[in-house]
Amino acid sequence: MPPTRSEIGQRGRIKGRELLMHFRTQAIEEIDVVAMAAEYDLDIRDGGLTGAEGRLTRGAKGGIIRIRADISEPRRRRFIVAHELGHFFLHPNTSALCAEKDLVKYDAGDGEAEANAFAAEVLMPRPLFEPFCNPARPSLHVVKRLADDFTTTLTATAIRFVDLTEEACAVVWSEAGRVKWSIPGRNFYPWVPFGRTLNTLSHAGDFFAGEPLPDNPCEVPGGAWVDGGGDLWEHSVYFQSLSAVFTLLWRPARGD
Repeated sequence: MPPTRSEIGQRGRIKGRELLMHFRTQAIEEIDVVAMAAEYDLDIRDGGLTGAEGRLTRGAKGGIIRIRADISEPRRRRFIVAHELGHFFLHPNTSALCAEKDLVKYDAGDGEAEANAFAAEVLMPRPLFEPFCNPARPSLHVVKRLADDFTTTLTATAIRFVDLTEEACAVVWSEAGRVKWSIPGRNFYPWVPFGRTLNTLSHAGDFFAGEPLPDNPCEVPGGAWVDGGGDLWEHSVYFQSLSAVFTLLWRPARGD
């Protein structure tokens, strides 16, 4: 059985909340990860990396956070800095070299997943983010608007949304036609099994079979993703650089 919502990244979230309390963060515009890094003598530099998105190198006091030279998009830069801050606070005896795939790992018990949970907590503090997590109908369009507002990545924003919404939602990461990992919200069941082979009842499965993904959410049979009845709504996107499909699932509310 996959880990519960409360188990995934718990230590990272706690450390993230501690950092926000230290800076007395009360508004979105006050979330300045560069200033946070500077407070702990962490110098942020571009370049000096091959085959990685970010790196934390520790010094006798503080250290250096490097970002790959060609990364200019603000939300990716912010997430990398927040992720490396996570390593700084969570894993004190190690430095870290983080590839793109590490920034989308949310498997429980993994150090990269802990750093990602920390970054999500810092960039999307619960008191500021949760009020936007119960829209009339979930979708990745809703998630994208939140990502724009908080200057965060789509993956991290969707996971945070699922974590805090009252809607019956889950996110799923698929590679090569199989579920790599999934994270259910508090009201989503049954689980989407890790390692499940996607079928063509799902749009993600269709995509790996050669069909394009719809731009908008679509209703699919529950059996497309889980064992059990009841229809689901699916909204999937393809991440070309990682050869992966990222999916938001939700059960329709009564009357939908």
